Amino acid sequence: MSVEFFLIITPGLESIAREELLEKWPKLSKVYAGLFQATPSLKVEKGGLTLHCAEAEGWLLNAYLKIPSRILQRFESFRASDVPKLYEKTRRLEWTRFFREDEIKVESSTHASRLSMKDQIEDVILSALRDAREHQPFRKSLLKVPQTIFARIVDDHVQLSIDTSGEPLYQRGYKTKTVEAPLRETLASAFVYASLKSIGESSYILDPMCGSGTFLTEFIGFNIATRTRTFAFQNFPCFAKILPTYKLYDLKSTQLKVYGFDQDEDSLEATRENLAILKKKINFEIEIQKQDLFAATKSDIQDTLILVNPPFGKRIEISGGVSKYYQSVIDTLIDVYQPKAIGILCPSEVRGLVTRGHYEWVKNSSVPISTTTGGLEVKFELLRKV
Repeated sequence: MSVEFFLIITPGLESIAREELLEKWPKLSKVYAGLFQATPSLKVEKGGLTLHCAEAEGWLLNAYLKIPSRILQRFESFRASDVPKLYEKTRRLEWTRFFREDEIKVESSTHASRLSMKDQIEDVILSALRDAREHQPFRKSLLKVPQTIFARIVDDHVQLSIDTSGEPLYQRGYKTKTVEAPLRETLASAFVYASLKSIGESSYILDPMCGSGTFLTEFIGFNIATRTRTFAFQNFPCFAKILPTYKLYDLKSTQLKVYGFDQDEDSLEATRENLAILKKKINFEIEIQKQDLFAATKSDIQDTLILVNPPFGKRIEISGGVSKYYQSVIDTLIDVYQPKAIGILCPSEVRGLVTRGHYEWVKNSSVPISTTTGGLEVKFELLRKV
């Protein structure tokens, strides 16, 4: 039976997230007998993807997709224009398929509805759940994962959804150290994937301002199932019935190497620790060095993919004009590494970046990408050798 899911995506990443899902879907069909066989019904919306597929398929995507930040399962929809209707219709639903006796949280949004107070909506739903337990006892605790209902009310139409992810999906479970102005993993994965789609496969990358190593970990883990954390669907009482054999597979096995450079020792230590945790699950090569990019001489590392997230002027003070600074980063990378391509994340106000030598800016369905990080408008651009 087909079930509707909504994959929450950072605005600006919807198209590349769709590409990821469509590429990985047939690969999943080869490792899960009877699942992922039919082409998924998929609709791109602002801030997410609506997907119709089997229940087990939607749950498993949590472990394989790297760009969504959360996967919701649509549970029930109905009209309710006042508190009594919302309470009664919520109370009658069969909650025991998804929830145990642990704490349940509600997150709500409302627009153009008579039910307009978020706190009141959330209190009513929780009250209905408490009363529902008297007639449908919930099973005992099993896993320590968040249990969350998402309620969206538009024009008095209520949509209730069940969170299948638990903690946000950018929390991979292997990153214990961060530094100032970190890049969220879901964004880093989108930029990694967009780069590889544009230039072809690469078995190694370099980040000359690696921070805590997010580009490196997401490059390594993009085709590897997430085994370092637990998902909310694993706590569902119906989980064992829907997925009696729960096993995760890697979609590609390639020997990879990552280079992480930075001038800050704390950043390098964070990168080492994060990569060490990941290396317990995946075999890859690592080279970490302390290096100031602007003091670097011509490197033996040539013709590689470079991904870089230089300091943002609004978060970290940088001298000179912002556009001039980013141009100097590009020029130095070309002089030092003669790379195959450079993927660079910069503030949206950066203008007038020019190419050097045999390089061109890539413009296709994957790049450039305009999005936000930490409340700042940014863009990811890709420069390729021709």
